[in-house]
Amino acid sequence: MPQPVFRFAPSPNGHLHLGHALSALQNFDMARAAGGRFLLRMEDIDTTRCRPEFEAAIIEDLAWLGIQWEQPVRRQSEHLDEYRAALGKLAAMRLTFPSFESRAEIAHMVGDHAMIALDVRELDGERAIDRNIVVLHELGHVIDFVLADDALVAQLDAGIPDAGTCNGPVDGIGACTAIPERFADTFAKWALRGRFSLAGSGYGIPTPPSLEDWGMPLSRLAAQLDAQ
Repeated sequence: MPQPVFRFAPSPNGHLHLGHALSALQNFDMARAAGGRFLLRMEDIDTTRCRPEFEAAIIEDLAWLGIQWEQPVRRQSEHLDEYRAALGKLAAMRLTFPSFESRAEIAHMVGDHAMIALDVRELDGERAIDRNIVVLHELGHVIDFVLADDALVAQLDAGIPDAGTCNGPVDGIGACTAIPERFADTFAKWALRGRFSLAGSGYGIPTPPSLEDWGMPLSRLAAQLDAQ
């Protein structure tokens, strides 16, 4: 069994507070109890706010608490080439996608989705279909990016009618015409046997002439996965 690894990863953009100290102590104690390793990793990639004097103060405070870690201290800024290489590997596997939202926009969207989840959790009927559409749409992305090879995706995409303009707040940017969105949207329609409510449709993508014919390659993929 591999040796468990624990870590404390502060950002050196200020001094430690009590929450930091509690987290560091808990991870250090768990590492000792499990006979594992304990690492100190500095999240110092924010060059506008991270400062050497804050890192020095963090190290001094942790030592005062009696915490010991493997040397040397790992600094994220010293490993950017490794992360770029890992990102390139994931991109080659089609497991990445671009995001152009700011942190504030992402936080706002997370809040909106959390409220939506609370609204539909106990509901059925059309609203339950809307909820299922979201889940199945994201599952379609998993199949597209992870499970299905390029040839299968191309075969399925050839059976998806071209999309119209997007509905909702993204109208006008053409996002629904992107192959990944068309694939995921059509997968949700196929999985729900065409049961798409107006509120949950999300994109203006027409239903393929025959959902069953479109889904036959997916059935072959399912059989292949079951055999593995």
